[in-house]
Amino acid sequence: ILDFSYAKAKGTIITRIPGNPSDPTFLPTSAEDYPDTESAFLLLQASASYHLTKRLTWRLEYDYERYTETFFNKDVMDLYMQAVDSGSQRGLFLGVAEPDYHANIIHLVLSYDF
Repeated sequence: ILDFSYAKAKGTIITRIPGNPSDPTFLPTSAEDYPDTESAFLLLQASASYHLTKRLTWRLEYDYERYTETFFNKDVMDLYMQAVDSGSQRGLFLGVAEPDYHANIIHLVLSYDF
């Protein structure tokens, strides 16, 4: 049995200035959109079964997973953020970024049908 799954997401944050920018008493004069965010997940699966008896079956499975993400607000995260923001000298950040990964997973399953 072969199976394939792929999911991709893209996020866009658009900012606008509330109010009337042409009014001279209006302080903000511009707004800037945030960078897009993206994530992708790929899953490939393959399996083969062998029936030992009518109720007992061996199954060998292989999974390949790949995850990638790009988030402007998390890509710069580090345990100590002084290099990015000197105002965070007393802050300790717990590494909120999910690292990209590739995984190869092998399962050997013995199942019994009641």
